[in-house]
Amino acid sequence: MSTAPGPASSLHPRLTGSWRVRRPWRLWAGLLALVLAVHLLTLTTSPPFWQDEVQQVDFGRLVLEPESAWSAKWSPTTGRPIRVWSYVGPLLHEAGYRLAGGSPAGSRLAALLGAFLAATALLAWLRARRLPAAAALVTALAFLLDPLMVKSYKGGRVDGWAMAAALAACLVLRRAEDAPAPRSQVRLALAGALAALAPLLWQSGVILYPLILLELIPLLHGTLRREGLAGVARRLGAFAGGGLLTALVVLLPLLPSAATLIEDTRLFLASSAGTGAPLRGLLRRLLRVDDVAGVLLMSSPLVLAGLAGLLIRRAGGMTLALLGGYVLIALTLIYSGRVLYLLPYLAPAAALLIAPAFAGPAATTALRSLRLVALGLAGWAIAVSLVARPLLTLRQADARDPAGLYRMSREVVGEGPHRVYLDRTFPLYFPGRPLGWHLHALNWEVIGPNPDARRHLTDLFARIDVAVFERDRIDARADSSLRASGLERLGTFCPHAADYACPDGTAPPPAAYGPYTIYVRSGRPAP
Repeated sequence: MSTAPGPASSLHPRLTGSWRVRRPWRLWAGLLALVLAVHLLTLTTSPPFWQDEVQQVDFGRLVLEPESAWSAKWSPTTGRPIRVWSYVGPLLHEAGYRLAGGSPAGSRLAALLGAFLAATALLAWLRARRLPAAAALVTALAFLLDPLMVKSYKGGRVDGWAMAAALAACLVLRRAEDAPAPRSQVRLALAGALAALAPLLWQSGVILYPLILLELIPLLHGTLRREGLAGVARRLGAFAGGGLLTALVVLLPLLPSAATLIEDTRLFLASSAGTGAPLRGLLRRLLRVDDVAGVLLMSSPLVLAGLAGLLIRRAGGMTLALLGGYVLIALTLIYSGRVLYLLPYLAPAAALLIAPAFAGPAATTALRSLRLVALGLAGWAIAVSLVARPLLTLRQADARDPAGLYRMSREVVGEGPHRVYLDRTFPLYFPGRPLGWHLHALNWEVIGPNPDARRHLTDLFARIDVAVFERDRIDARADSSLRASGLERLGTFCPHAADYACPDGTAPPPAAYGPYTIYVRSGRPAP
């Protein structure tokens, strides 16, 4: 990065000179290497294993093992595993898990790769929009290290892959606008393919469709002026054709089980929305801005910069796209895994805000202030995600270490095809799979008086060999029901303790796994 002196100022020359990044992609590769090195230090300890990454890896397993009767998202209504049509991202994570020898380090590395691709696609898109390299780099880095984004990919979620496809579609559409007619058609088909792939990587990719329309609509409008309706039809046909062909190819393996997938999608959406009817109370959901703001609190610098960019730069199209994304989120449950998809809208808006500060020398107070905003964006993300979070994890390394979880699983439950019920105790999925367990975790459903669901649950607990609960979720009534099913209490175990002992009234260390209360089938031999 080189600087040229600007007008006389009491500020440091680096705040007033002309910032030009000579080799932005080389610098970006170096930044990615640094981020990777830091994240590798805490790959399997931060965050602890949790529900979302377990279920997404298991969705990938079910693609490769379609006859499996056990699942980390088992439906009481149907009495079988729930499968999803957006299987490509989970399949990539399952591949990472298997390539790593049955270790969650592999699926978490796959999540890191997806996030790196998403941030790289964002950087390329911003450069294609002719934003200064320094502004694009700062924005892409702030996006990659945003605490909400880090929570997603460090926690093994597949969101990065879906974002990468959608942002790449935006990039290709931007490049198609300036290309000659034949090449433009090819790029439009590629953009359509990427747009179709985004929700097939993970269903939340649909939330980014308004962002893709932000690039597609101006392109079609320009074509209408130059070539008329015939040109629009050709380009729209290329885009739609690429998307339809990709969707057909990816979904073709699922066609034999289409009816089952439709029912599973209904159950999955019902649980994702937190209600039996996802559209119920839509108006109430649309007005829950405070809930969204609460989720975005740790992302405040990027959010505020993005909103300021929309207002100051009068980016009407981007504002409408953001509102469209918000509505799509409001259709389902408002939580971090969905609100996260607002960041690809806010990041380019933040880039619009700071771009003038890097177009030339910062000759005015306003431009110098924008450079400080840019430094604040990057500085906050680096401080939280590359310094504070890793240091906190390393200080809690003993409690967070999953080695005790693996030892406890082997010594207390043992190896073999045991039917193990996990009641919100998802961390045991990763130790259990290599041991050969058949794991059952329930999908959240409104069962009500449904006799089939109650029969399926009764049959399940009649077959369960081991049931694992969080200690505070077992009361006298639950204990009585479990004993009536032929299960007896083995004890309460703390994986971090040398002998797994959990004295009553003693809280485990922060971020430690457990305590877990374990029930086993009466008469079951010890491991």
